[in-house]
Amino acid sequence: MRYIVLGLLCLMLLISACEIKDFALPVWDVDLSIPLVNEQYYVSDLVDSVHIFTDQNELLQLVTSGELHTEEVFSVHLNPAIELSDMPVIAQAPIQFSIPFQDSENNVQISYGKIASGSLRYRFDILSSEVEAIIMQFEDIHDPSGAALSLEYSSEEWVEVDLSGYSIGSLQSNNSLDSLRISLSTHTAQDPGTMIANLDFQMQEVLYFEEFRGRIDHYEVSAADPAATLEVEYPYNLDQAITLSDAFIRIDVFNELGFSCEFEGVLKASSNGNTVEVPIVDDAGNNYRIPPATDTEPGTITLPFHENISTLMQIMPRQIELVQAKFVIDSASGFGSLKADDEITANYTIEAPFIFSLHEYPIEIDSVLVISIPEENRDRIAKNLMQAKLDIQVKNTIPIGAVASAYFSSSSDLDPADPQTYAFVKSVSISSRDVDAGWQDIPQLELSKEELMLFSAPEVYLKWVFSFQESGGPVEIYATTADYLAIKGSLAATIRVEE
Repeated sequence: MRYIVLGLLCLMLLISACEIKDFALPVWDVDLSIPLVNEQYYVSDLVDSVHIFTDQNELLQLVTSGELHTEEVFSVHLNPAIELSDMPVIAQAPIQFSIPFQDSENNVQISYGKIASGSLRYRFDILSSEVEAIIMQFEDIHDPSGAALSLEYSSEEWVEVDLSGYSIGSLQSNNSLDSLRISLSTHTAQDPGTMIANLDFQMQEVLYFEEFRGRIDHYEVSAADPAATLEVEYPYNLDQAITLSDAFIRIDVFNELGFSCEFEGVLKASSNGNTVEVPIVDDAGNNYRIPPATDTEPGTITLPFHENISTLMQIMPRQIELVQAKFVIDSASGFGSLKADDEITANYTIEAPFIFSLHEYPIEIDSVLVISIPEENRDRIAKNLMQAKLDIQVKNTIPIGAVASAYFSSSSDLDPADPQTYAFVKSVSISSRDVDAGWQDIPQLELSKEELMLFSAPEVYLKWVFSFQESGGPVEIYATTADYLAIKGSLAATIRVEE
């Protein structure tokens, strides 16, 4: 019996010496990977077929084009400044004489012209009451029907004749009309040889021509100023990120005038307050000469510019204007012709291959990526997330390194320039293909607890901004399927699981 009691006492002592703890469930950590991004950004995405194209070798090019039209030709004119006073008119004796017909401004020599506006004046001071008729005929001036201009005495007052629609000279002649041939015939009872009247004649008004053949010493056919304006848009703010090293401008001119002419003009480029002007001249600094039109087709010429245009394009212009444009007919143009509706047109194209120096300036991708977070993962992140990192890999097949910045937000209205629109930003450095052509492992980016909570929402929004490194010299950028920048990444999270 005493053994039983002794055993019970020992058991009680053991129990009193032990502390019984609460029951605990098992706990362990689980690594969770949530895919965030798997994107490829191709250089060819820059091609908008508006200003950026590729050439036959798939080299990117900035291309802009425009047109030029001259004003219609209405001001070709001749000022004859003719005044004839008290010329005797003899009875019954046919009189044929010529009066000089020259431009008092010494600017044109005419062989033929269709008059748009102009007039002449005449009067007969009759000395004999027996005059029945006096007829004055101009062999070189014709009415719209082609008949020679014939004027007849009707009174002693000045008579003004509107010459609009009349022509002067011969359309078939290639010789200058230096004088006007005039014949006078009379009908009177006076004896032959008797002076019966005095003639006063004036062509003081300037003659304007809607059609002209002859020679012109100096005449300017102007275009509106500016003759053409190009507005250039650069996707992704490329004008801030690059400086073009090369450029080429081609101007195709079509001249409907029957005169060769000298082309004068200036290309003016503007960008962010900077302005550069380049005269349109050949390599020797001379104005280009445009060939005349033939009977069947306009005179054409292609004007290439290269060396001095690079200066203009290096400011990455947002506006290019063709200013001070005019075509000058001069003594070197020789014999020619023109009409009022003739014009000179020009098509011009600016091509700048993407051979450029690159600057550290952020290039923002237009699109915003939407990352959907499954409900199960959202709950785990909200309740059980211990820590997380961004696990990112990149592959760069272009010859320039960069810094890629990922902007995360809970809203699709994400603007990297406005910190109020995004929750946080993480940046990674990317080597060029010349340094590392394969997939580059980026050191994991730690996320704070506050940053992690962003991924407890149903959707997270992401926008990439790339800032490429200074190239230190010209590089060539192509747009083949092999030219791209790829990014893939996930959220690497540690979740604490309890049973």
